[in-house]
Amino acid sequence: MPRTLHGYRRREMLAIVCLGLTGLLVVSAYLPPVVYLLWMVRFFARELSLFACLLSALALVLLAKAPPSGSLVKRGRVLAVATLLLVLGALPLAATLPLFNRQRSWFSIGQYVGFSAGRSAAARIVEEHDVVLASDRPELLVDVYRPAAASDRHGAGAAVVVIHGGSFQRGDKGDVPEVSQALAESGYAVFDLRYRLAPQHPFPAALQDILCIVGRLAEPSAQKRYGVDARRIALLGRSAGGTLALSAAYAAAVTQHPAKPGALAPALRAGCAVVDVAPAAVVAIYPWTNLNEAYESPPRLDPLDTPQVMRAYLGGPASQLAGPYRHASPVSYVTLGSPLPPTLLIHGRADTLVPPQQSTSLEKALTDAGYPVMHLAIPFAEHGFDHRAGGVAEQITRATILSFLGDALVAK
Repeated sequence: MPRTLHGYRRREMLAIVCLGLTGLLVVSAYLPPVVYLLWMVRFFARELSLFACLLSALALVLLAKAPPSGSLVKRGRVLAVATLLLVLGALPLAATLPLFNRQRSWFSIGQYVGFSAGRSAAARIVEEHDVVLASDRPELLVDVYRPAAASDRHGAGAAVVVIHGGSFQRGDKGDVPEVSQALAESGYAVFDLRYRLAPQHPFPAALQDILCIVGRLAEPSAQKRYGVDARRIALLGRSAGGTLALSAAYAAAVTQHPAKPGALAPALRAGCAVVDVAPAAVVAIYPWTNLNEAYESPPRLDPLDTPQVMRAYLGGPASQLAGPYRHASPVSYVTLGSPLPPTLLIHGRADTLVPPQQSTSLEKALTDAGYPVMHLAIPFAEHGFDHRAGGVAEQITRATILSFLGDALVAK
């Protein structure tokens, strides 16, 4: 076989391999997540969509350099498949890029391919793990991330309490450390909390733990050690942690500013002896916001078994626990008439574990009631997208959070 023809065949074979890998990624990205394992496959495939795009582009280049061989119809079909896979691989990035423009930010291809949150080599932060802030609650450990030197970027004193996800039953602090590190690099003191888990500790245990830590951060000892300003504390949670962040922030607001007469306000207080402190802002990433709706109308494809998650967290079915389901649902606080803190909601439009309508409904309720709210809906993003450091959804989320907190936690 002539050497030139042999080289052409090798290119075609390499192009077919590239298309096979691309096809596997693209098909996996659109698999119906009937069970949790398929959801995991779908999640990873979506987070690698740009690699699928690059592989299909390489296949097109290889095919373009090879002379036509065999049936022209067959070759045309291969080129059409390569083009289709290129488009499908590029869709998540192409659909999300306009969001970067709105935030006056840039998508970093280096962070994407390097699975990096873009930490600056010049930025120095201090990390402390398993810190006890509440001496009367030594099991409430936190990981602390803070600037090594005082930052004047946002002024001194701003703090963020991070609340992990895990369907109220799993997970731990340190779940997504890249976000905490990015916040610390930007001048915030970050406290990533370990809270009590269901079903051993059902509602409102986790919420009480969060309010306990917020109260401790406002005490003189914490202020002296970390320089926290009690008026500039934000909550940030993801998934179940997002629900807890919203409920805790809103419940604290209701406690400080009692609801209008006749409203069914919950008596939710900190789980330790502290002064009640209402957070100044709250960030919730793909949260449940209406737990009764989550129980009664779970997703059609429900790999999490959402009703079971709600029973474990709240202690039983919605029909028997109307009060807890209402008080654990962030949306129920909107009608109470108390001033609620600025809220940032972030949700993937393709979320199959927690429907994006959970955030959309809360946004509408807050907007109709005149409360400050921002909602970032990310095209093609699945649940848990911020666990993939450097991903397109993680990058726009990080930029949006920093912008939101920069405005919400201005020095007072």
